Amino acid sequence: MLDRWLLPLILRLQVTESERERGDVPGWVMITLMTVAVATAIWTLVNGQFMGALEGVLDGVTGDGPG
Repeated sequence: MLDRWLLPLILRLQVTESERERGDVPGWVMITLMTVAVATAIWTLVNGQFMGALEGVLDGVTGDGPG
C-alpha cells in the first residue's frame, strides 16, 4: 500500500528536480554573445593605443627606445 502512493511521488520529485536544473540556455547564449560583442568593440577602438603603449614598454625594457 505504501508503494502505491510513494513511487509516483518519488517519480514526480525527480522530474521536478531535473526540470529545475535545466537552466536558461538562451539567456546564457545571449550574455555570451553580448560579452563578445562588447569586447570586440572595445578592442577595435583601443587596439592602436594598446599596441603603441605595449611597444613603448617593450622598447623601454630592451633599451631600444628613444630615452
